[in-house]
Amino acid sequence: MAVPVGTLAFAVLAIREIDQSFVDTYSTAVSVQNLRPRWDRRALALIVGSLATVFALTFSVDDYEKFLILIGSVFVPLFAVASADFLFVSHQHWDVSPSSRLRWAPVVSWVGGFVAYQLIYPGTISWWNDLWHGDEFGNGVLHRSWTSASVLSFVVAGALALLVGRVDRAGTVPADAAARSPRG
Repeated sequence: MAVPVGTLAFAVLAIREIDQSFVDTYSTAVSVQNLRPRWDRRALALIVGSLATVFALTFSVDDYEKFLILIGSVFVPLFAVASADFLFVSHQHWDVSPSSRLRWAPVVSWVGGFVAYQLIYPGTISWWNDLWHGDEFGNGVLHRSWTSASVLSFVVAGALALLVGRVDRAGTVPADAAARSPRG
């Protein structure tokens, strides 16, 4: 009785998630199209869907957990930098116009948070772990039972965003002040 009921439950779950797969594929295609506006969205959706299907059939569920840990080390410090920069450095105003300048401070802050995460816990992908620590360091230079790679990387990235962002802001002149200056 358990096998048919489990199969039925899995079938219901799979059917319920079909629309989400299409939404995720379309969202990824639109995101890629933001980088390359002339690329055809339909072709991008077909490519993204095909790649996702190949990856889903190639990798095991165990690899998915490893991937989530690795991608967490990217997005945790990124969220810290974006939050600190938007709320405290840029005072809730980002210049997202086509003429905006490249800001190095958030990139440096994100790299610092990413490195902090990797030093504590590089994950369980063997080649990635070896890249960061090799066999002599084990599972992380700073990894102890009380450490959290997510918390520390968030704090490091956020603190760097505040410090480096303020230094970067101190060297720039607001556009309205530049227009008022005699040299402006």
